[in-house]
Amino acid sequence: YTLPFTFNPEQIYPPKRLNKFLTELWPHDPDSILALQEAMAATFFNTGTLFQRAVLLHGTPKSGKSQILNIVRGLVPVQKRVSLPPNKWQDNEALSALSNKLLNLCGELSEDAKINSQRFKDIVDGTEVTLKRSVNNHQTLQPKATHWFASNHLPKTKDFSEGFTRRWLILDIEKPIPEEKRELDIGN
Repeated sequence: YTLPFTFNPEQIYPPKRLNKFLTELWPHDPDSILALQEAMAATFFNTGTLFQRAVLLHGTPKSGKSQILNIVRGLVPVQKRVSLPPNKWQDNEALSALSNKLLNLCGELSEDAKINSQRFKDIVDGTEVTLKRSVNNHQTLQPKATHWFASNHLPKTKDFSEGFTRRWLILDIEKPIPEEKRELDIGN
């Protein structure tokens, strides 16, 4: 698929309006902006499983998390994206929705439902998962999507091992955007 924009190989920095928005979110943290850009590139170039990270925009309400998700959503065609939270990844029927997708984008993590850490690690890494088995047939999923979430709280799990925690790229947004500086719907 292609986007209706002219590619400018000389452009090193984000467009001015986007750059202003990102520096509002992370005024003293250029590493978070670079990490966000790397995660976006991994998503758009379908290398999310090589990136081996699920992206979590974490912070207070009205901090711009949803606007970032809208930007990412708008750059991926509808037929290449899905919305499947990680607490539903144990359900093989639901998990089949990830087949042939670039982007799995969910607006909020569950505050109560725990994430199965082994399934989470497998899906984020792109490990082949058998969805249906019968005597003569089976269906497998080779996940390729990059997973994006926004939340006011951290993921719920029983596993705090390095293997689980390193698969999260957590970008903290510490302050809400002041009302006078908000651009409603900037993501679209």
